[in-house]
Amino acid sequence: MNNKALLSMLRVINHAELGKKTFLVGMTCRVIERVLEILPILFCFYWVNQAVLNPVSSTDSWLISAQDYFLVLLVIFLVQLIFSYFGQLFSFSGSYRIMQSYRVKLLNKLRLLPLSNLTKAHSGNYLRLFQEDIKRVEGIFSHVAPDLISALVAPLLILIAFTYFAPWYGGGVLLAIPIAMFGMYWTRRKFQQVIKDKHLAYQKSANLVSDYLEALKTLRLFAKTAQWLDKIYAHLEMTKQQSMRLELWGAGPVVIYKLLLELALVFCILGVAIQFDDQQGLVTGTLCLFLLFKLLGPLQETGEYLTMLRLGLESEKKLDEVMNMVQLTEPKAPKMPSGFEIEFDKVTLKLNGKVLVNELSIWVEQGAHIAVVGASGSGKTTLLNLIARFADPNFGKVKIGGLTLPEIGTNNIHDLVTMVFQDFQLIDASIVDNILLGNHNATIEQVQGVCKMAHCLEFIEKLPKGFDTRVGARGTLLSGGQRQRIALARALLKDSPILLLDEFNSALDAESQQLLNDICKKNFANKTLITVAHRLDSVVDADLILVMEKGQLKESGKHVALLEKQGLYHALWQSQYH
Repeated sequence: MNNKALLSMLRVINHAELGKKTFLVGMTCRVIERVLEILPILFCFYWVNQAVLNPVSSTDSWLISAQDYFLVLLVIFLVQLIFSYFGQLFSFSGSYRIMQSYRVKLLNKLRLLPLSNLTKAHSGNYLRLFQEDIKRVEGIFSHVAPDLISALVAPLLILIAFTYFAPWYGGGVLLAIPIAMFGMYWTRRKFQQVIKDKHLAYQKSANLVSDYLEALKTLRLFAKTAQWLDKIYAHLEMTKQQSMRLELWGAGPVVIYKLLLELALVFCILGVAIQFDDQQGLVTGTLCLFLLFKLLGPLQETGEYLTMLRLGLESEKKLDEVMNMVQLTEPKAPKMPSGFEIEFDKVTLKLNGKVLVNELSIWVEQGAHIAVVGASGSGKTTLLNLIARFADPNFGKVKIGGLTLPEIGTNNIHDLVTMVFQDFQLIDASIVDNILLGNHNATIEQVQGVCKMAHCLEFIEKLPKGFDTRVGARGTLLSGGQRQRIALARALLKDSPILLLDEFNSALDAESQQLLNDICKKNFANKTLITVAHRLDSVVDADLILVMEKGQLKESGKHVALLEKQGLYHALWQSQYH
């Protein structure tokens, strides 16, 4: 175990708040257990030497009879059993507490990260972090580290003591250990690269399979399933090859490590055969060899543990990258604004080198109904994300009621702001659980009230289980219109002063769209409402229309005035309705 491994383990332990002392006690018990495991051989050596090879007639001599030796073995066994029990108990419970605390901190870290950071990678990558990588790190603490340290420390302590009595044999094995370890150390960089290549290949294959399942309807309709499957098969073959390389570079150094340790034992056997020519010497030498053989057993195990440790450390590196991501800054004393007007003051946001909004300056009066329009990629949704503080701008300030968003704090912002997304963001739970996300303290009467306002109470009551009906993953057990109205009911239940609508009416027919507009006018009349819309006929009654292009505000005004300008808004209108 090198410095990097220790630093990696210490990073996890430092992040954790529970289980540290319990884990260390368990590790200590495991080491003592390993030492006790070897003690019977030492006493056997002592007993044979005193009672068989050098018998004495003194009745005061200790450990002369077989009964004495049996009694000592029994005591050692009982003590070993106690340390084994508590070692397993404390090391396992301590490791699981450490990892549970680590998981909680990692989840809290993700909660405080800008959502723009999370969208840089495929969503499946974060799923694998929690399903696979964190499980490997947990394995370091629950199995690898306790076994590795006990298998290494206990034999080394006894070998050092043994070297004092038999310097040639003990010293020879002690010399062989660093030589064998060097083979493991020499291959570490290649092994780390192979691990990365394997993880990358596996990640690409998993992402392809996930994308294939997501787009299966489209692929079938366009007769592209065969081509996509060929692509998946090619990546699966690459993953298999990388897995085989990993096994080769993982098992090869371990085999060499074990062989070098066994060679040390072979040389010791030859030494005994050459050095001792009488019966007493051979018995003594044989006992020495038996002890060395017993000591080499746990030492050989360390090679396998080191390979498992390397795998776990690569996973810890990925988790540590998430832990070190820059999170949203939060105020020590959050403030609540007295008003709800919204201001963008020369706001610029860049992500992955791409400018999403550029020096954007906007003023939205409290209670105004604002529409944001523009071509795809013009920065409309980014504007909403900045108001909800899903990301902080690189330059400029976003303000609510005269206070910057970092002054207000994320929790207060999310109390002030409700957002209805284009994909509605329903979870795999009951209808009532999805609506109660808006306000967990709401009564069933309040839930029914907002459902009535959102025109979804009628269809819910017709369902066999009513409000207890599960919506399925992403709400797929409901129609698009039903999902939309449940999302709207949830927003009504939260009753925030600022409501953001992100193209959530884009898939509606004209009648449903008019119904939605009526719902918004009736129930959000006194709220600051900002709607991102693709269909311009849905926002003709807005108090102000903001026209975006390439992250900049190109035009603003009411519908009729913008048409009269004959500018970008007029061109968009003409493209849709003429």
